[in-house]
Amino acid sequence: MDKTLRILMLEDNPCDAELVQMELKSAGFSFTEKVVMTEKDFLLALRDFFPDLILSEYNLPQYTGALALAEAKRLCPDVPFILVTGAVGDEKASEILTGGAADYVMKKDLNRLVPAVQRALAEAEAGQEGGKAGGNFRRDRGRPERGTGGKTERPQAEGTGCRKTEEALSRSRRIAERLAGEMAVIAEIGRLISSTLDIDEVYGRFVTETRKLIPFDRLNVYLNDPSRNAVHIAYVFGPDIPGRRPGDSFPLAGSTNEILVHRRAGLILGAGSVERIVRRHPHRFPSFRAGMRSFMSVPLISRNDIIGALHFRAKKPDAYGDQDLRLAERVGAQIAGAIANARLFSNLKESERSLRESEMRFRAIFEQAAVGVAEIDIGTGRYLAVNRRLCELLGRTEGEMLATTFQAITHPDDRHVHEEKTAQLDAGKIGNFTLEKRYLRKDGKVIWVNLTISSLWKPGEASGRNLIIVEDISERKRLDSEMREMFLRDQLTELYNRRGFINLAEHQLKSAARTKRWLQLTFADVDGLKWINDNLGHPEGDRILIDAANILRRTFRESDIIARLGGDEFAILAVNTNGYDPEAFSARLQGSIDEYYAGKPGRCRLAMSWGTAVYDPESPVSLDGLMSAADGLMYLQKRTKANRR
Repeated sequence: MDKTLRILMLEDNPCDAELVQMELKSAGFSFTEKVVMTEKDFLLALRDFFPDLILSEYNLPQYTGALALAEAKRLCPDVPFILVTGAVGDEKASEILTGGAADYVMKKDLNRLVPAVQRALAEAEAGQEGGKAGGNFRRDRGRPERGTGGKTERPQAEGTGCRKTEEALSRSRRIAERLAGEMAVIAEIGRLISSTLDIDEVYGRFVTETRKLIPFDRLNVYLNDPSRNAVHIAYVFGPDIPGRRPGDSFPLAGSTNEILVHRRAGLILGAGSVERIVRRHPHRFPSFRAGMRSFMSVPLISRNDIIGALHFRAKKPDAYGDQDLRLAERVGAQIAGAIANARLFSNLKESERSLRESEMRFRAIFEQAAVGVAEIDIGTGRYLAVNRRLCELLGRTEGEMLATTFQAITHPDDRHVHEEKTAQLDAGKIGNFTLEKRYLRKDGKVIWVNLTISSLWKPGEASGRNLIIVEDISERKRLDSEMREMFLRDQLTELYNRRGFINLAEHQLKSAARTKRWLQLTFADVDGLKWINDNLGHPEGDRILIDAANILRRTFRESDIIARLGGDEFAILAVNTNGYDPEAFSARLQGSIDEYYAGKPGRCRLAMSWGTAVYDPESPVSLDGLMSAADGLMYLQKRTKANRR
């Protein structure tokens, strides 16, 4: 530009002001700018800065673009005023333009700024030339008019100035009328879009109204499918083109839709540009080969996402300009909203259908499941629904189940095992939990069940119902018990083995320390078992060990823990004992041996050595310490016997 412009900017966002300046500088404008943010500073700048151009935001904290325009027209009426704003409705835009603004540009579409400024400055310059001519006429009115033959010759500048002023006024009227017409059509498009959720009906009526604004021979709606990196052709108006029919798809990569995703703004391509692209990529622009010579595309933006593109095609070369692009983007914004609404409606319908199918599937699973299933009211614990299998597990009819609560059929010892987890479930801290408990059948039989409990309400809502899955695990529990017994029992004598003894004895020691109870630990050893095995055979040795187990059972109480620790060693932990008398204990044990073999002449008799240690809760020791003490006393007795021989 030859002239350095003085540009006054009314803008409260420094970043937006800088973007506008960068746009103008990139187009070659030379200018000095003054950026103001308030009404006071704006009025001072109008008086002191003498701007050649005014660029104004519409929405300011305590000021509006409409008020700024009125002041600008009052103080410097010949200076072009362009609204550069982030958002303005059709009614406000019309108000600004009829108030004398040269144009308005959306900040998201700054590629329109340079043409708008160029046009406004050109119109202002033309108006100034007309004004100068009019001024000369007014100055000459006081001078004698030149006449020839009684005729008056007015200065030629007067006619020229009037014509230019009339032309400028006529252009302004045409612009205002065009904008009013555009807004009426766009309003009608908005009305028809909001009147139906049938997107096919929207497309048809949309084409009819859009042709009143923008010429085209073919119009396409292409929607992006990011999940498949593809473009789906949703709608086509105009000549049939193979590969570009409704329902067809093609790759997103390298397409115009992909360009629009990155640009986030519309574009216009002339025939020359498209021809060069087609020469390099023959598969591109099939509409060019179909005779189209003008191409305009705008992105469809919904919730800040590029969901697709609106493509205008015309056979006439250079059919589209900046004004068409601005209109296309406005109608594109509306059709994008309609597509988004239709998608939402379609998704809702699909969700309803899926929900109905899910409910049917759930009901079928509920009724036919091989496990018990029920819905429970959280507040009362009452069963709201039960399936056939649960009724069978608990030996009750459906009516009996619906008349009771889960607390009523729970084993008394298990009624509180779920409380902590249930509180967490009710609070929304967990979505489900699993536990094992016992239920009571109607016939009084106890069954073990595995429960999975899930909430049937969303976190944040008031708690209402829980879903429970009930699996009968009674057989598994029985097998577990048998396996545990096998794991802790000696197979020959059926007494506890070393593992079972230590496990139970540790528990008893802890209990004795807590309750201040005395314990008595006896170690017993079968005398001469090796000689019996070597001379009489292992079956006789096994019989002697079984005899030892039977004699110990007779000697001690059922509540005492009797175990074969291995080989010929036995251990007995007697609970709730006090005042141990070694001689009385020895006499009782020997008496049990004599009694056992009475009436069994000729049979190899059992002989045992033993030692007993006492656990005093006032002087507690560990189980290892107690076992070592008893073992030592037993071997002391065994050596004493050996010395007597």
